Amino acid sequence: MRKPKLYIFVGYPGAGKTTTALIIKEATNARHIWVDLERKARFGGQDFTPADTKELYRELDVEIETYLQRGEDVIFDTNINMFKDRQFLKDLAIRNGAEVVLIWLTTDKEIARKRAYMDFGEDNLRVLGAMDDSTFNKIANRLEYPVAEENPVKIDGTKFSKNEIIKLLDLNTSKSSL
Repeated sequence: MRKPKLYIFVGYPGAGKTTTALIIKEATNARHIWVDLERKARFGGQDFTPADTKELYRELDVEIETYLQRGEDVIFDTNINMFKDRQFLKDLAIRNGAEVVLIWLTTDKEIARKRAYMDFGEDNLRVLGAMDDSTFNKIANRLEYPVAEENPVKIDGTKFSKNEIIKLLDLNTSKSSL
């Protein structure tokens, strides 16, 4: 029997996580938990506290667990840049009979920074708007590179295509989830 997959991401803001997540969703029909969209729905703009963020992630962890228990694949579209957080999600997946697919978007920091600062209006994947320098640096400076034992799939967020993502992640295009 096929194990459900939990797709998680490491990379700078603007590295291409959401673009990659949307390709995975289209190819597999996995549940897409887009944290920035969840934040916007709950808190409006960018006005949320660290306590709000902590509570949001607790609730999303429960949601992830529920989907995995049902045998559904889940895409957790956010920066999981700290090893301890990746380990927490790996343990959650294992407890629920799932496997983790760690995607490391290796996009150059300055390219990612430029993307994170852009605001393209309504058709933008930056649903919280352009990021400021302080926020970018706070997130970027917490990035702990994956270790070999995590088996990351490295993707350069400046050079990939839909077909490349499907091939690199060995995605089943038969839409394996609900």
